[in-house]
Amino acid sequence: QESVLVVTRYFGGIKLGVGGLIRAYSASAEKTIKQADLIPLIHYKRYKLQYPYKLTRQMEYLVSALAGKIDDSEFAAEVTSIVRIPVQNSEAFTTRLQSSGKDDVKLWEMDEECM
Repeated sequence: QESVLVVTRYFGGIKLGVGGLIRAYSASAEKTIKQADLIPLIHYKRYKLQYPYKLTRQMEYLVSALAGKIDDSEFAAEVTSIVRIPVQNSEAFTTRLQSSGKDDVKLWEMDEECM
């Protein structure tokens, strides 16, 4: 599991002392952790797609069906989209694109994984 917790102190003062500050920060952190929702960390592969306008709905459906996200789309002579697909679904994504017979879809895998 990956997590980050930051406790911020907005004003100074020494009334609590070092021990009191540690207890106050610890209590604040513990209360936050108990109330926090756990959200799974998903790693994505990023792809650049280029396709004709007529395939826009099909591309949106495919990305959505594999729990992916469309980060950006540019509409020029053709549509160019940047999408991210969960790593565990990335092989299914490329396979479905290739097996669909859509030779007019160009696919580039981008270098880095993202979250």
